[in-house]
Amino acid sequence: MNVKQVNALAGGKRSFHTIIPGFITKDDEAVGPFGVMGGTVQPQGHLQLVSQLINAKANPQMALDAPRWKWLKEREVIVEPSFPNHVAQGLERKGHRITVALNRIDFGRPCWRYGVPHGWFHRCLVSLR
Repeated sequence: MNVKQVNALAGGKRSFHTIIPGFITKDDEAVGPFGVMGGTVQPQGHLQLVSQLINAKANPQMALDAPRWKWLKEREVIVEPSFPNHVAQGLERKGHRITVALNRIDFGRPCWRYGVPHGWFHRCLVSLR
């Protein structure tokens, strides 16, 4: 272990944990746990899943399959190959530097377990198209 590295284990530091699930409720009822495994994309992936569910009114599987983006730094953003071109162009017009990824691997591996009436649970996984 390199003790000079910024992420070296030491007292008084806040390590970056990537195994942190989210949990959704609606009207005081459990909808279910979800998560995005994938290092630095995890909090961004959680935001995107919840945004798809609430703002786009997507069901959990649609939210998982929606094209994702990853903020890198400053105005640098990488998007999945299936990301809508008109949205990427709009971001470029606003000064963002957009790169289209060659695959979906760098966008984490999301999964979702959600409840339905009568207590049955369904599991959704992202397709790595």
